[in-house]
Amino acid sequence: MKFNEKLKELRKEKGLTQEELASKIYVSRTLISKYESGAIIPTKDNIEKLALFFNVDKSDLMSKEDVIDITLKNEKTLTKAKLSFYIIIISSSILFIILLSIPIISTSRYVYLIAEGGVNKVTYLPLIIEEFNNVTYLCVINSNPITIFSYLFSLINVSSSSLLIFCRSRTFKIISILNATIFIINIIVFLFSIISGISYASRNIYDYSQIKSSY
Repeated sequence: MKFNEKLKELRKEKGLTQEELASKIYVSRTLISKYESGAIIPTKDNIEKLALFFNVDKSDLMSKEDVIDITLKNEKTLTKAKLSFYIIIISSSILFIILLSIPIISTSRYVYLIAEGGVNKVTYLPLIIEEFNNVTYLCVINSNPITIFSYLFSLINVSSSSLLIFCRSRTFKIISILNATIFIINIIVFLFSIISGISYASRNIYDYSQIKSSY
């Protein structure tokens, strides 16, 4: 006898309505109704509550078919959760790559004119222009080297998550753990990279260039 049939039988033996039974184990009447119709399978906690209330063993409530159904349901739920997690990793990593690759850091460049005239005579003229440019985080690796790690970690996450989505063998368990670990580390690295880039821009570090001119 399956769980839904057994539950209905035990409830009627005690002369209880669905609402009365629900109040005894502190759940809703709708939930009891779904249990008895076989629409859903009870959680472990509710199985224990029902077994305790009817003074029967849990094994008496759950048939082998019920146990198989619960196992399959748990595996399906776990698979969906993993798939959602991999999609989140891929989406986040692609976003990280885009943010690191677009020119969003403002920089300045002072351009000086070096005027040469006569023998061994060089005259430095005053500053003539200040140029403003937008560069990517990857363009300022010298001042923000951690950016390259975030970029590489993001590429690894995209590749490994895609592999895990299409190859769901249990042999990839180690890859799954490493993938999640790298993603967590990458979040920290990426945030630090962004902060470093903002700091770089706020320090107003200039690239001094020179233009030669002869009299």
